Amino acid sequence: MSGVLKAPALHPLSRYYQLHARLYDATRWSFLFGRNTIIERIAALDPQPQRILEIGCGTGKNLLALRQRL
Repeated sequence: MSGVLKAPALHPLSRYYQLHARLYDATRWSFLFGRNTIIERIAALDPQPQRILEIGCGTGKNLLALRQRL
């Protein structure tokens, strides 16, 4: 035994979402109109929020943008 563990194969649904996450953000701009405005408003809050709850919808792009601003 070599001592190296193999990672389990991704579930087909997980594989699908990993492949399509970038396409989602790039092609859904019309459905997500106003996203940048919301991110800017949250980042401009005074006092700034200490915590943000991400409920796991979408690709996480909003969370990454907020992390960079807060």
